[in-house]
Order: sequence, then structure tokens, then C-alpha cells
Amino acid sequence: IMRWCLRAKLAQNWRAFSELLLETGERPIVEESRKDAFWGAKATDDGNLVGMNVLGRLLMELREAVRVEERESLMSVQPLAIPDFLLGGRPIEIVTSQVPEREVESGTATVAPARGETQGSTVEQRSLFDAPAVKEAPTAVYVAVPTTSVHVADLKPYAEYKESGLPWLGQVPGHWDVSPLAGLAQLKSVVNQSERQLLSVYLQRGVVRFSDVGEKRTNATSEDLSKYQAVDPGDFVLNNQQAWRGSVGVSDYSGIVSPAYLVLALSERYSARYANLLFRDQSMVSQYLVCSKGVGTIQRNLYWPHLKRVGVVVPPPDEQAAIVRFLDWTNGRLERAIRAKRKVIALLNEQKQAIIHRAVTRGLDPSVPLKPSGIPWLGDIPQHWDVRKLKFEVTFRGGGTPSKGNPAYWNGTIPWVSPKDMKADVIRDAEDHITRRAVAESSTNLVPAGSLLMVVRSGILQRAIPVARCSREVALNQDMKALTKKGRLNLDYFVLFIRGCEKQLLRVWTKQGATVESVEHQYLANTKVPIPPPEEQQQIVERLVSETAPQTTAISRLEREIELLREYRTRLVADVVTGKLDVREAAARLPGEAPLESIVYDADLDDEAETVDEETAI
Repeated sequence: IMRWCLRAKLAQNWRAFSELLLETGERPIVEESRKDAFWGAKATDDGNLVGMNVLGRLLMELREAVRVEERESLMSVQPLAIPDFLLGGRPIEIVTSQVPEREVESGTATVAPARGETQGSTVEQRSLFDAPAVKEAPTAVYVAVPTTSVHVADLKPYAEYKESGLPWLGQVPGHWDVSPLAGLAQLKSVVNQSERQLLSVYLQRGVVRFSDVGEKRTNATSEDLSKYQAVDPGDFVLNNQQAWRGSVGVSDYSGIVSPAYLVLALSERYSARYANLLFRDQSMVSQYLVCSKGVGTIQRNLYWPHLKRVGVVVPPPDEQAAIVRFLDWTNGRLERAIRAKRKVIALLNEQKQAIIHRAVTRGLDPSVPLKPSGIPWLGDIPQHWDVRKLKFEVTFRGGGTPSKGNPAYWNGTIPWVSPKDMKADVIRDAEDHITRRAVAESSTNLVPAGSLLMVVRSGILQRAIPVARCSREVALNQDMKALTKKGRLNLDYFVLFIRGCEKQLLRVWTKQGATVESVEHQYLANTKVPIPPPEEQQQIVERLVSETAPQTTAISRLEREIELLREYRTRLVADVVTGKLDVREAAARLPGEAPLESIVYDADLDDEAETVDEETAI
């Protein structure tokens, strides 16, 4: 309801409210309150603001809507579909920004003025909930210019279709061509180009320059680059072991890639940008899976003799350009929406971390006497707490990878957990499974239910320490470590300790200057941990679960919204690049200005946590 109220306020006070929101820039908006930690945040003794800040988050959400959404879409607010949504005992109808009918009829209604301009005499608006700040002058009506009004929901199919002859593709526009990939791409392998820059192919990014990769790799690049293959702009590059997951792309760069990759020179009938959209589409990715052979989901090699027979579509050049233009425009707006939600998630996580940090370092009773902890970055702790090295409280277990060349080791019943599975607080299953024989004959180990699982080797360790409890017996790969209780340390409490002190522990546990981001075992094992009495540990766990529940719920909701936006984007791209929707007219009506800045793949921990190495062949 509060979200609806704010949108209604914006519709009726566009100039004052939108300008006020935009003037805040990228800064967090916080509703400081002395009493209410739900709508706002309350000041703590150390000067921090702690609370749900729901109103502030809604205002930041609205700020992003002002930037991203069509202005006319914000000028009309539909009533909420909830029972008894009444005002003065009467049903609430659509809230709009209106002008007298005579102005509309006479054509004198004005388009929204540019931000920063004024219309009529004004008075200061003292708060977001005061009466409108514009006096005397009539409220402006905001109209869309028809030539730039584009709505995805208005897209229609093409007028005429034909059968493609490909079961996975179905019908295609009647004037599009369908051809085997071999007729549009040629396998190339040019070597001895060591002077060129290194390129990589990433699941969520396509072809990137190695120098642009922020996280450190979990393997090393060969010193001898003479066998690396040359890539020219417009070449189609496939990570042959990970193509079935979508690790492919059309390159914007000149460079070299692993000898085990597939590099294809594309026909001039394809524009590079359209080809990148088409070949990274999930319908094409499904064909890479069909053309790959290997063991389970661990390693599947893609072979050109199979791939070259796959049929692909070829739209006319002008339609390829229209498709690229339209998807650039829509993807830019979707990315901005996703990025805005990510920012709110980051703020919520900061709130959670502040609440957790105080409890796991000072306890629940602020009146207890304190003592020096002996841990430089931690400071004082309650006097009755102990400090012990972690190695005296837990047993450590490592992991390993059974031979990928032995089918008897794979597709068993034991979850084999790797960093890509660490996306939940409790691990109940894994993407890959191994057999009992694999455990007996390889370096991996079984980990008992209830253990704490930790990622100890991954690029994500630059900014986070993924941890989770396992609810069943599992095995681990070599980038994971399991901690099993043997002392007084409650593992649920230790999970919270890690999350509350994550930034400090990253500095303590990781080796500075290492080529691979990893938690060093000696640093981990010798970490001094404050340990409250067992009953107090449990009380802290229960209190924090309760106190951070609102943030946890809000984060889950936002992550689900991001997931839905991604699903929508995937479906939209698939429908457009394969001709299920006709975007020619819509692309022609797009504004003439440059599209919104787009981060082609929003950076998020789910993607970054996957350490199935994108450069497995190097």
C-alpha cells in the first residue's frame, strides 16, 4: 500500500517529487526515526542507523523508476487488487495526472517540462507528504509522443510463417532463411599469434578480454601461447567443454584463446551483434548440449562434426539491425531495473551485517563488562566469553574431483558439492552426483550431515565467504572445505560470526598477492574465535534469526523479482531472435538518443560463485 501511495504522490506531484528523488543521485535514502525501525532506521550508540528502512527502500525503488520507466506510465496508478481498498468508504479508482478537459480538447496541454524548470509560482514542499508544491498553475498533463512510444506487450507475430524443418525451432518468418551452421561458419585454427591479447569465454559474459576479468582465476594460463588460436572480431568462439551451459559468444576483440576452444569464422550474412544474441540464446544452447558428449554434467566436449549440422536462422540484414536495436533498448531498461534491486539487496545485507556483527562480538546484553579479546581487528568482547583457535573447535575435511574419464564415478546418489551449489543457507542437494566407488578411489571425502561447508578457492573470495550447512551426507570438490564440530563452538553461531565479520575475515584468511583467491588453511585453522557459553550461543542464533527475518524476507522477494526479470529477458530475446515476435516497427519508433547504459550481464554472486572453470582447457 505504501508503494501505491508513493506512486500516486508522484503522479500528482511529478515535478517536485521527481526532482527531489533525482537530486539524491546514487546516495542511499534513509528514513531516520527515533521509534520505528520498520519504516525507518534508528540510530545506535555507535552512530550507525539500523532498521528495515522500508520507506527509504521504496523511495529508492521509485527513484529508479523515474529514471528507467516511460514517464507516461508513471502518470497513471492503478488501484490495488486487495479487498476493501477504499477511501472515504468509496472504492479507489485509477489515480492520474489530469488537466481540465478544455485544455486537452484545444491542444494546449503541455508535455512535462524538463527537469530543473519551473511552471507557475511555487512554494517550498516541506515533506514528501505535504500538499503539492506547485500553486496557481494548472497541473500539467504528460503525453507520450507516438513515434517514440514502445511497449513490449504490443509486439505481434509476423504476418506469414513457414516450417523450419527443425523440431526445436518450429516455424520461422516466411522470408527468413534456414541453413545448416556449416553453410554459415567455417572452422578456423590460426596459431603462433602469441603477441595478441588473451581472451576468455564466460558463461554470463560471452567473449571478454582476460585483462578485464576482475576475479582471479582458479587455474593458470600456459606460459607457451604458441598453440593458442587467433580470434578476430566477429568470430564465433565456443568453450568446447562448457558450451552446453552457454559459455559461447561472438567476439568484439582481436586476440587468442585456448587451443581446445572452437573458433568459427562467420559468414558476412550475419551481423556480429545479432549473431551473438542468436548463438547465446537458450534454444541454441540446447543444441550445444545435444552435440556434446561426456560424463554427467561435469565435462562434456562439443565436436564440430556434430555442431555443423545444426540448423540456424538468417534474417535479412535490416531485420538483424532492427532486432539488435530493439533488444539493446529493452535490455538496457531491464538491466537498470535489476541493478536497482541489487542496490537495495546490498543495503539490506549491510543492515543484516550490522545487526549480526554487534551480537556476535558484544552479545545480547549491552551492560555486561568487557575485556580485550586479544584479536586486533575485533576489539573488546564480553568478559565471560572465551577465545580459542578454530582448529581446537572443529575438524576440517577437504575435497577432490574423481576422474572425469571414469563413468563409474559419476551419476551416483551422493551430492558432490562445488562452489556453484553454494547459493542457499542449507545445502540439500547438488548439481552433480558421484558414486560410493568414486569416494573410495579418489581424493574426495564424505562429509557428515550438519557440517559447515565453506568455499575456500574462488574469485568470489574477493568480496564474500560463501558458507552453508549441509542437511545430508555429501562429498566436496577441491575448492570446498567442511568444518565438523568437535568442541563447544555452535556451527550456526559460527556461520553468523563469519557473516558479521566477513570483511575482516577475508583479510585474515586470504593470502595477499596470491594468483588465485583462496582461504589459506593455516590462517583459517589458527583463527581466534570468541566463544560465548553454549546456551548464549544458541540465544544469539535465535535472536538474530528473529531480528533479521524482515531483511531476509525482503532479500528473498527481491531476488525472486530479479529471477523473474531474467526469465522475462531470456524469453523475450528467444522470441525476438528466432522470429516469434516482429520488432521492426517498434525498433523504428525508438527514441533517437543513445540507449540506456547497459551492463550486459548484471554482476551477481550466483553467477560469480560458479567456479566450474571457464578456461578448463588452458
